[in-house]
Amino acid sequence: MNLVLFRFAIEHLSRICRILNNLGVMGC
Repeated sequence: MNLVLFRFAIEHLSRICRILNNLGVMGC
């Protein structure tokens, strides 16, 4: 897997996780 795509995916998932955590949907 391309390292750039991997880093992009990690940042994207962490951003979604942070948003859901702020909304109180789930704890990450």
